[in-house]
Amino acid sequence: MTNPNPILSLRKQGYQGKGMSLEEFIITTYCWVDDVLTDLLKQRRLRQRGIKPSLSDAEVITMELIGEFQGLDADTAIWKYFKEHWKAYFPGIGSRSQFAKQAANLWAIKQQLQKQVTAELGTINDPIHVVDGFPLPVSHFKRARNCRRFKEEAEYGYCASKG
Repeated sequence: MTNPNPILSLRKQGYQGKGMSLEEFIITTYCWVDDVLTDLLKQRRLRQRGIKPSLSDAEVITMELIGEFQGLDADTAIWKYFKEHWKAYFPGIGSRSQFAKQAANLWAIKQQLQKQVTAELGTINDPIHVVDGFPLPVSHFKRARNCRRFKEEAEYGYCASKG
């Protein structure tokens, strides 16, 4: 039996310290990631050779998810946060470079996890998928009045690099 998706449950409850503590969120996220990884791999080995990493793949992905959820967007910041605050939960945490390499090598698995999350959230068929809050230029300012692209969604903004 798989654990409920922690992201979906937080979307329903709203995570502001209400409903679920950070500790519970980390544990629930780890259990969900581990269950989904087990289902995705279906008895296949992810690595064919080499030394087994000190952190499991589920632990690394959990650390990245929690780190991103906490607003930490760099591997160094995520590694440092977990090394300082959650070492008891992740005793195998090694060097930063080892963590970064392992996290980078899991890109295909993380892509499959993302597909599963979007399917569970029911957003897979949405016409627009916003991945980041970074503004994207849709039209030049002078042509904006006549532009039909994203007419309902687009806003006027300022780009500091273009003046």
